[in-house]
Amino acid sequence: MDLQQLRFLVTISKTLNFSKAAEELYISQPTLSHQIRRLEDELGVRLLERSTRNVELTPVGRECVNIAQQIVELSDRIMEIAQDESRRFAKRLNIGVLAVYPQLNISSVITEFQALHLNETVNIHFDWSIALMDRLLRKKTDVIISNIDIDRLEPAVREQLEIHPFIRDYLYLVVKDTNPLAEQETVPLEEVLSQRLFMPGRASSANQFFVKAVTTAGFRMPDFVECQSIMNAFNFVMAGSGACVLSRHVAESYLKEGMKLVRIVPEINTYTAIITRKELLDRPLVRGFIQFFLQRQNE
Repeated sequence: MDLQQLRFLVTISKTLNFSKAAEELYISQPTLSHQIRRLEDELGVRLLERSTRNVELTPVGRECVNIAQQIVELSDRIMEIAQDESRRFAKRLNIGVLAVYPQLNISSVITEFQALHLNETVNIHFDWSIALMDRLLRKKTDVIISNIDIDRLEPAVREQLEIHPFIRDYLYLVVKDTNPLAEQETVPLEEVLSQRLFMPGRASSANQFFVKAVTTAGFRMPDFVECQSIMNAFNFVMAGSGACVLSRHVAESYLKEGMKLVRIVPEINTYTAIITRKELLDRPLVRGFIQFFLQRQNE
């Protein structure tokens, strides 16, 4: 028994005529007759008495129609509620942004977009890259702006995503200017590993890219102090306690006087992208924000 069969039964109960009911339902009369017979066979009772001239409900048929009518009406109401929510949802955009990006121009771009769409709601959520991707895949967020290692994505996950890289960068070692490495323009990865490292959270993209480079080079990832914010890590660097690894454009946003950036070799690439699920590209608000954002990045 399914909802469609109940809807067929309710329609016949109103017309008491298979031809008229089939016409209202936009199906053929044989199809309608077949579905009603299937419903009766499944229930094990006769719902309709048929003759060459008319159709009548059996007593049990009348009882079933009363309940079927309620089920159909409730089902239609559920659809109305869902459609209303869908229309409301179409005017809401949930954006996830890498936690370090409030220091960059991205926040002002989002604000400008909101000003152009006053009838829509734009929500912003800040987090580390792993958490942002998780929210996107679990449909908690519509668009994320984050660093991403495309090569590490599972093929099935990659297939779901629309990815637009807009920044290519490299990892740098951040040290105090009194650190001997501050005099160098580049620093080998092996020397980076000799430093006491203060790193952003394990869920950060800088951590992911760095761990991948270390393990790919055949080194063991050293223990490091996990800091909940970049500012905490930089405070330890300024105190001369050790060093930090970050991408250049993020590090420069937080850099203090007395600190130096040294490029790590071999180069460790990082990529920042605006990402959504392909299924959301049909939503004008999602598509429009991505186009607006990329246009502003190219200015």
